[in-house]
Amino acid sequence: MKPNPRILAPLLAVALALTACGGDQQLASGGVGEGGTGIVIGTTTGFGSVIVDGAAWDDRDARIEVETDPRAPAELADLKLGQRVELEFVQPDIARRIRIEPEAIGPVESIGPAADEFTVTGQRIRVNVDPLAGPVTLFEGVTGLAGLAVADIVEVHGAPRFDAVAGRSVVVASRIERRAALPAGLVRVSGEVQAYDPALGRFRLGELTVVAGTALITPANRSLSNGQSVVVWSDAPPAGGQPLDARFIRIRERVNADREAQIAGPVSRYDAANARFEVGGIRIDARAATVEPASQTLADAKYVVVGGRFASDGVLLASRVKIRRPGAGDIEIELKGTVTDFASAADFRVRGVPVDASAARLTACPSGALAADRYVEIEGSLQAGRVAAVNVHCRPEPGTGAVVERSGRAGSVDAVARAFSLAPASGAAIAVAWTDTTLFVAPLTPQTLAGADVKVTGYFGAGGVFTARRIQLRD
Repeated sequence: MKPNPRILAPLLAVALALTACGGDQQLASGGVGEGGTGIVIGTTTGFGSVIVDGAAWDDRDARIEVETDPRAPAELADLKLGQRVELEFVQPDIARRIRIEPEAIGPVESIGPAADEFTVTGQRIRVNVDPLAGPVTLFEGVTGLAGLAVADIVEVHGAPRFDAVAGRSVVVASRIERRAALPAGLVRVSGEVQAYDPALGRFRLGELTVVAGTALITPANRSLSNGQSVVVWSDAPPAGGQPLDARFIRIRERVNADREAQIAGPVSRYDAANARFEVGGIRIDARAATVEPASQTLADAKYVVVGGRFASDGVLLASRVKIRRPGAGDIEIELKGTVTDFASAADFRVRGVPVDASAARLTACPSGALAADRYVEIEGSLQAGRVAAVNVHCRPEPGTGAVVERSGRAGSVDAVARAFSLAPASGAAIAVAWTDTTLFVAPLTPQTLAGADVKVTGYFGAGGVFTARRIQLRD
């Protein structure tokens, strides 16, 4: 069935109504065509549903996954702030699949003298502290770049850009997580294929030379060529500036003619005369685009959110370009959910994210205070690895469909029906169901669920059943 224009018109109008700070609607707005999917490439900046570069997407039925081991199917994963994602949608505002896409995973090879850059798998990583340049870098497992050392294993999320001043490519990091070991024992690097030599089986990703050799390439019917976006896995990082020996190469299939897309990242190779530039390696034609805010102009390094459709040559024909412009008091992060792990107003969590609301303005909170199990809407920014809340609005817990958290002891489990009862500390037992997209956080499994003390993130359906999105052991 083709979209009804009388229905799509108001949806498009809403989707294109952008605000100056948090809570933006999507520039990508549906209308993907019969049997097609739209794509959003950007950074996770909040949870309520899931928020990507300020735009909210309903992820209740979405499969959230990451490709840890290319020898196995992509596995269910936990979405975190600052992660770079590719989100597929068919309907406006509703995510069908969210793939977590780290830019690099591997050991730190060197740390620059300016203390704002380091190298991982041959890629230069730049820490960002300027909200105008994009999402501020969030660190996990380490307090900051000063806490990293050569040989530390890190997972880096961010947006690549070409630094015209330095004459090289860098990844502007939105998230840096120190890890105990390499996932599946493999290093990982992403980028755009350049200088491909089919005779030698070599190409470049930024400053890194990759030897394809006998690497397994997927999809199986594709061949490497310049301009492709790829993910490369190897058994070992490049040593001393030597080429990376690829073991697996995945060609990203993002670009289909007339596919609707929203792409976010810093501007590279800006050509003002022709209104052309690149974002994350994707070529943009903005000649017919509306630039917002109208008072600003495009330039290299500015962080933008671009909405449009792909042409047959892979160029994104932009209809809207929104320039990021947070300032003092503007919102970078949004969270909606239940207060958990409450120690004080300066130390609690919402949707698993640590929050400090000690200096926040509280609205409609009983007795003017925060407490465990309250439903809140938070706006803030990143500071020292947690959300520094600016505004906290306490609300009655929404009804069906809103993502909330419940804790208690799991009772009887019906593995066939994929259901169990949850006994909270007070109140009646809750009927909980799980689905193919429910994440069981290790070491918990459906087989070890009965009798476990758990925390469940999910939503109540019309029939009163609590559908779990995430189930984990309670600390």
